[in-house]
Amino acid sequence: MGRDINEFELISEIIKPSATAKEAKDVHFERNIIVSEQDLMLENKLNIDQRRAYNMILDRIFSNRPGAFFIDGPGGTGKSFLYRALLATVRHKGFIALATASSGVAASLLPGGRTAHSCFKIPIDVNENFSCNSSKQSSLASLIRDAKLIVWDKISVAKKETVEAIDLLLRDLMETNIIFGGKVVVFSGSVMVVPFEDEIIAISNIQAQPQGQVFYVEAELSLPNENQQFCVLACSDCKQLFTRSFSRRTIYCTNCQRSAHLIPRCQFEVTVRDNSGFATAIISDKPAEKMLCLSSEEIYDIYHVKKQILPLADVQKQLSGKIFKIQMKKLLTKYHDTVQKLSILSYMNKDNEIHQEFPPTMMDVAEGSKRKIERLGLEGREAQETTNKDSASYYKRGLEIRTPPLKK
Repeated sequence: MGRDINEFELISEIIKPSATAKEAKDVHFERNIIVSEQDLMLENKLNIDQRRAYNMILDRIFSNRPGAFFIDGPGGTGKSFLYRALLATVRHKGFIALATASSGVAASLLPGGRTAHSCFKIPIDVNENFSCNSSKQSSLASLIRDAKLIVWDKISVAKKETVEAIDLLLRDLMETNIIFGGKVVVFSGSVMVVPFEDEIIAISNIQAQPQGQVFYVEAELSLPNENQQFCVLACSDCKQLFTRSFSRRTIYCTNCQRSAHLIPRCQFEVTVRDNSGFATAIISDKPAEKMLCLSSEEIYDIYHVKKQILPLADVQKQLSGKIFKIQMKKLLTKYHDTVQKLSILSYMNKDNEIHQEFPPTMMDVAEGSKRKIERLGLEGREAQETTNKDSASYYKRGLEIRTPPLKK
């Protein structure tokens, strides 16, 4: 076993780690945020509607009741002013309040602000099955458990999978099935914000893009070869792909060195063409299934089990004569002289393109298909109505606060 440095009597005093040394740097930062006098005075400057929201949220915090709120309003309606006052009040009383935002610029405007990815250890690559990289025994988990308030600004540009993952993380850390682990969470943002238009590049300029770069093109899509293999098998553990068909779905994977189950993955090549030229790209998983209108299991059953030809006539018809806005990525290669492959991340029919900036399920994070939503408007309008999963109404003007009733 190792020995204690104090046994060697190198110095006269016993070496003991300080409380600060035991905590991670970010945790120490959150626990020692100094509230400015200017922020403490914000409470006295709130208008009637801001005061109503302020009192409602603080009542949930100091009565130890759960609450999930969404503050909505166009720019200049006082959203930032409100949650700066909330953060100052909670922190001044000695409690922990986490201030996060979806972007670094927005986080820098918050007192003690950090990006949500940094605060909750959200991975860069977000998919349907991802989870936050935080264990129950970590100092970060202890900090989150002690937090009385969580503010998340610019939530309207975050993916719904990210919000759902935070919900699961908080439930797991607090060991409860209450939404957001019973924490008081305040989301803020404007659902009326229109994002900047993504830059469209010509297909002839794709080779000039760096490896790993995500970009957009507007082009036609077509299947270059209807006889290609539309489905591959992948190891359920290490995700290694197997291009040849197996008669059985359980094999010994040499990569992860154990017996593993093979799962089908939809993957094939498409041709992307615009006025400047054309390119061949790989499309896989959900976008590929969407194009073929078939699941991976159905494709595997038709092509590999029944040995039949996929019904692609309707697919070609749906793609023919249409222009799509396509999100693409140049895949990383080991050698620079190798012909670099392209991957399609998503595509959308440009004629039917709909800009939907706010995740449609944001109001569905609470349990139940119907719930009442409390609102506050800057003009003193107050309403209480019921929304369901498929409809959510909100005032087009003013500051609003919404909270679904929560199960205890």
